[in-house]
Amino acid sequence: MSNLYSEHVTSRQSLADTNGFSRQWWITAIGGALVLVSLAFIDVDSVERAVLGRVAGMVASVILLGAILTMPKSVRSVWLCMGTFLLLTAIADVIYDYQDLILEISAFPGIADGFYLVSYIFAITALFLLARKMNPGADLSSWIDILIMFVAACAIVGAFVIAPGWTSTTQMDLPTILWLTYPLLDLVLLAALTRLLMLPHARNPAISLLAVSMALFLAYDLLFNNQLLSADWTPANAMELVWSAAYLCLALAALSPGARQFVPVDPSRVGVVTTTRQLMIGIAVLAVPAIILLELSIAGEVVLYWLVPGIVLLLALVLIRMHLLLRTSQRQASALDELDRKDLLTGLPNRTTWNTQLSSRVSSTSETGTVITIAIVSIDNFTELRQAKSQHIGDLLIISATIAWLGELTSTDVLAKYTDNEFAVLIQRDSVAQTQEVLRRLLRASPQGMHVSSGAALLRADEEPVEAERRAAKSLRASQSGSAIQSALDENITN
Repeated sequence: MSNLYSEHVTSRQSLADTNGFSRQWWITAIGGALVLVSLAFIDVDSVERAVLGRVAGMVASVILLGAILTMPKSVRSVWLCMGTFLLLTAIADVIYDYQDLILEISAFPGIADGFYLVSYIFAITALFLLARKMNPGADLSSWIDILIMFVAACAIVGAFVIAPGWTSTTQMDLPTILWLTYPLLDLVLLAALTRLLMLPHARNPAISLLAVSMALFLAYDLLFNNQLLSADWTPANAMELVWSAAYLCLALAALSPGARQFVPVDPSRVGVVTTTRQLMIGIAVLAVPAIILLELSIAGEVVLYWLVPGIVLLLALVLIRMHLLLRTSQRQASALDELDRKDLLTGLPNRTTWNTQLSSRVSSTSETGTVITIAIVSIDNFTELRQAKSQHIGDLLIISATIAWLGELTSTDVLAKYTDNEFAVLIQRDSVAQTQEVLRRLLRASPQGMHVSSGAALLRADEEPVEAERRAAKSLRASQSGSAIQSALDENITN
């Protein structure tokens, strides 16, 4: 009983969670906005600014971890990894500022870097777990798209961050290794974020805020690396604001509607190339050539060592992606063609398919020397069935009749949907008696309460199949005018 009650409470909480933003969310948002405004007016190098920023980071971590305690187990692993990332980052910030501002010693490399590096592992794991929960299946097209954007990002980071530092470094010491490690981890984090953004998920405030938060963390790292490369390093006022805004967005994500339940994407929409995906791929493909032109006009040839391999790989990935798109288009065209040739209710060939394939099928079977018969079976009380038992029940009866009739036919026979209440049958047997027996079994197999009539005609050696089809239709009309359902069955097969 207690389990049922807890499940009921959880479902009510999940429902309430999707209806709107909670009071706690608004308090956190307003409090975070006040912190950001305060940081904008405090001196960049002051201890007060560092203390306010670090306290805000720790509070955001506590809020996120506290929200995890009330979350269902199905989503807790994702938010636990993300909360661990935020807590480790906040601790690293405190250690870094304490060494830099209080002890006035070099904080890089230092203890804080250990916390920062480990925090990356949890952030990357959280993003890949989230993408996996929302799309459990494999999608080669999405991974190709991600690789396109990932290669473009590698080329950009390599050109603007790694290449300048690499050329200016005289020895491979610990600071240099750490300085090169951070951009590489940022690229992996960007790949995980891109994987999440590529999913055609419904509008979800929690996922949107989580993505914004990760993007802000990556933007801060880009600003920080650019500052380190400058000859006169000065902390920019915008950097602390970007960092604190990233903390705020991540805490708000855990409190937002949709954070307690990740709805998997529709499998039929996974391969859909959305407008966002087109824009991201287009920017990625155009970014590398644009950077080459820019760098050649400003810096020179060093950057080409990073950009030329990138653009070659990009072109290869684009060609592969185009091939996959063509294959997808061909499969879709085949699927649409298949739908056009089949009856949607029964899955049988429709009237158009019957007309186009009848002559070819007859010519292939006539070579065996067997008796070929064309029959038309009609459900006489079709309208009454639908009116008396509802359209849904009527459709089920038609499907049941189709299954029963197919069970009486062989692989050499053809059953097609002729009209709304009529079916065409092509029967191939060794004798007329065998054909008559097949028709009798066909009629007896009809569901109870369904009144069925039939008309049939043997295909003559000197006539077209359409002529035998007309005679079968005429025989059906004659049969329907009689009082018995299976009247004159033997006479229906005429020469």
